[in-house]
Amino acid sequence: MTENKGVFNQKYFNERAFGAYYDTIPQERLNLLIKSGVLQGNSKIRELFSSQTGSVYGVIPMVGRLNGKPVNYDGKTKYDNGKTLPTYKQGVVVIGRKDKFFEEDFTYDVTSKKDFMSQIAAQLSDYWDSAWEDVLLIITKAIFGITTDAGKEFAEKHTYDISGETNSSIEETTLNTALQKACGDRRRKFAVVIANSTIVTNLEGKKLIQNLRYTDPNGIERELNLYTWNGKTVVEYDEITEEYETVYAKTTDTVIIEGKAYYTKSGTGTNVKYTAVESPAVGSIGNYYEASKSETPKFVTYVFGKGAFDYEDIGAKMPHEMDRDADNDKDYLYERQRKVFMPHGISYLMTSQATDSPTDEELANGENWDLVKGSDGNYYNHKEIAIARIVSKG
Repeated sequence: MTENKGVFNQKYFNERAFGAYYDTIPQERLNLLIKSGVLQGNSKIRELFSSQTGSVYGVIPMVGRLNGKPVNYDGKTKYDNGKTLPTYKQGVVVIGRKDKFFEEDFTYDVTSKKDFMSQIAAQLSDYWDSAWEDVLLIITKAIFGITTDAGKEFAEKHTYDISGETNSSIEETTLNTALQKACGDRRRKFAVVIANSTIVTNLEGKKLIQNLRYTDPNGIERELNLYTWNGKTVVEYDEITEEYETVYAKTTDTVIIEGKAYYTKSGTGTNVKYTAVESPAVGSIGNYYEASKSETPKFVTYVFGKGAFDYEDIGAKMPHEMDRDADNDKDYLYERQRKVFMPHGISYLMTSQATDSPTDEELANGENWDLVKGSDGNYYNHKEIAIARIVSKG
């Protein structure tokens, strides 16, 4: 018997056709971020893309607030130049994704008539949740890499990095300190924490979080896989919260190794920058650095306000489509989706985008994002953006 005996189209089957498929492997991702309440519908986005001819990129106008101070009314003081409402513009992009799936007739025949296409259909919701959650995370990371001065200020204010401190673990006051740093007196807008299991375990050990519980129909109290921390719901999520730092060290090479990346160092302190060398020269090798992944991970704990992202399902002409390839005994399922995920107060600029739907790489580019800017030159108040992060080592 060969190793692949009893396998067809990646399906195990009983060659005598008496077995049946009973189980599906557990879902690898729980997709808790996208289900945690960080998304809120926005009718203006839906109206924008349903009323215009091209539904790819649009601008939503926003009315600002009156600012300033009245002058003294004493019978002598003159009016100032007057005040008017500033307006803001938020750039919004539609993100399109598609995929296709297939099954062969023969797998149906040799697995006791197991309909794998129906199994694919049953898993599509989880599949798309995972795909869109990846997009949501890419956008979240991207807004902390905005290159404008306003964006850099947002990233600095909304990041509480204790990973370099002697005590680099999250403590009792860490969360409140981080949120106050980010949003000041608006800190109570935050509602959802996405944390690594290492962080949650640490918080459990310090008795800083509590399990949420529910009573089942039989009256038995059971624990949920959810917690509260200072009144905020904590979602335990390893896939998106563990990051490894890039470490640079002087190369020990004496000759240029073909295909290897070398870097030069510039700046000092917090302004150190490493730049890839396009054409390494052996005469300069003593000034080159190499990059590697740190052995110790950093944990990024994200904190969101309810509805921190505006969201709309824009839809596609044919979201689902079946096709039959009779010559090759195959059925195909085609899937198409178009959605909007926009952080509140952040604008997509479409500065660098090649087609009518941004790729993951284009969404990750901080140059494509900025805080919403007003007609008076002022930026949207970063304190109103309920997205923050805590960087720690435990």
